[in-house]
Amino acid sequence: MNHTKLLLINSLFLLIVFSCKKEKKVKENLSSIVEIENIKQKVNDIDLQNSKFYLLSKDTDNQYFLKKLYFESDMESFQFKENIMFDKTGMAIMEPLEYIVLSKEFDNDKILVKVQNKWTKKKLTFYFRYDSKKNIVYQLENDKIIKALIDSLSLKSIKNIYVPPCEEFETNEYEIKDCLEEYVKYEEKNRLIKNDFSWYPRLDCNKYFDKEFCKKLDAISNNK
Repeated sequence: MNHTKLLLINSLFLLIVFSCKKEKKVKENLSSIVEIENIKQKVNDIDLQNSKFYLLSKDTDNQYFLKKLYFESDMESFQFKENIMFDKTGMAIMEPLEYIVLSKEFDNDKILVKVQNKWTKKKLTFYFRYDSKKNIVYQLENDKIIKALIDSLSLKSIKNIYVPPCEEFETNEYEIKDCLEEYVKYEEKNRLIKNDFSWYPRLDCNKYFDKEFCKKLDAISNNK
């Protein structure tokens, strides 16, 4: 009798343990499915809906940061606008490459964006992985990360390093001087008139420009 009771208790215990494990596995599977669906939804919401992603750099501690250039247009980035993908590859080219988006597929945690070059008609596939917690997109090649990019809407969540204007083009002091005189003077004046320093902070005028130009900027600032 006691033996029978013991067998019954053991059987019930095993049944409860098995049921708990099964329930846990079902919950984990459901959680995994929900997470994938959430990522899919977030990807569908952002990656082809007028979103822009800027290239990140890494510091000595292997932490990501954004290296901000004075001219936002010179930043290396991917931008999605309607059915066009713009690949701005930095200073190597003057204009972004434009691709027509043919399709967007979701393969496990990878986003496959199939495109066609707007001018050459060549077809390509870009592979991305989206980290929904950090809002970082990883560009992949043979399943290896070759670039990390931050969603423009999440710039405040990442450390910024400001590159002095024109130094990204540095070859010699004369080129920097020409760049400052020809482009940055005009841009800085307009930014002051519009009070638009959202992308790059106001420059220390005396550090970059002659006294006469700085007086003009001060006059604009005082008259506002």
